[in-house]
Amino acid sequence: MPGKKPEDLTGMVFGRLTVTGKAENINGRTAWVCQCSCGNKKTVIGRYLKSGKVQSCGCLKKEVQAEKAKDITGYRFGRLTALYPSEKRDLNGSVIWICQCDCGNIAEVSISGLLNGNNISCGCAREQIKNQTDMKDDTSLNILKKRKSRSDNTSGFRGVNKTKDGRYRVSIGFKGKRYYIGLYDNYPDAVKKRLEAEKLIHDGYIRACRRWYRKELLVYEAVKQDGFIRISSNDPVEDGRKMKCDSIRKKKRQSSVNEQTEGILFSDTYFLLA
Repeated sequence: MPGKKPEDLTGMVFGRLTVTGKAENINGRTAWVCQCSCGNKKTVIGRYLKSGKVQSCGCLKKEVQAEKAKDITGYRFGRLTALYPSEKRDLNGSVIWICQCDCGNIAEVSISGLLNGNNISCGCAREQIKNQTDMKDDTSLNILKKRKSRSDNTSGFRGVNKTKDGRYRVSIGFKGKRYYIGLYDNYPDAVKKRLEAEKLIHDGYIRACRRWYRKELLVYEAVKQDGFIRISSNDPVEDGRKMKCDSIRKKKRQSSVNEQTEGILFSDTYFLLA
């Protein structure tokens, strides 16, 4: 069986690094080319970016070490701001620093843990990620990832239902709402449109949740207007992304002269209740 397709990190920001594209795997692990805010480029394994272990091309560590012989007072490491060193040491002899987390908590963290990117919060970031992998805004991210078809599906593919006249109606659910996508004469076109909607709404939401580390709550809504579904979010990467929905077309029966015409009905209600 083919391996699981890696998540596309292109455009995401991790510390000082912005992912610009895919790189060759490193020891079998997915790697990405990143542009550092200092101007340098660096290839980083994806899991190190998402865990916060690597946040720069190396310039951050060099800057900190070069200034005032390991005096990191005022420096930020993820959500942590270093306040002052304590008299404590960890098992390796590394100085324990007192840090202020963005959530308001005080944390004691070794300077090596800060410089290496192993500690980026008091623990609240880890808890937030854990919560986001379960339920958020009444939406289960695990269900979005698995995307199993409903038992009452009439076509065999999630969100694609076969109508009585043999065509395929496509819709997608998100945060307790259902959005009509279009009606299609053939099955492959319907599946293609459903996958496009999943990529826009579901995949975009999962990406936004994974990279959200701000104090304020993530806002991510799907808005249908003027024939488009558009994403409205305070995540700048996802905000404004959109896709076109097709008009609802209803076929009329053949007339007495065996001519068939089509009428267009601009209303989601008709087919959602059919």
